[in-house]
Amino acid sequence: LDFSKDSVSTFDSSKTVSGTAAKNTNMKIEVYSIKSDTAKLENDYSFTVGISGIFTQAIDLNIGENYIVVSSGNEEKDKAEITVNRKKEAVKKALEKGVYLP
Repeated sequence: LDFSKDSVSTFDSSKTVSGTAAKNTNMKIEVYSIKSDTAKLENDYSFTVGISGIFTQAIDLNIGENYIVVSSGNEEKDKAEITVNRKKEAVKKALEKGVYLP
């Protein structure tokens, strides 16, 4: 995921979060579903960065808006956030046929 963007769209049921951090950094990834301005924690992943300093974690996405928070501490500077909008497969098929659905 490209955290330099505020949001992205996908048809995929999962995405990979990867990056670098100091060895032994405790990382946490939280995936929230957003419905009617309410966030519900759907999945969370915790792991410790290994000796290489590189981490990779596949995360599951729900249909609709997924708000993802990656953190390595409690400070705002230790967090990265992005919204991933997972589209339904029917939209993908319609687009492939050249049909526009609002």
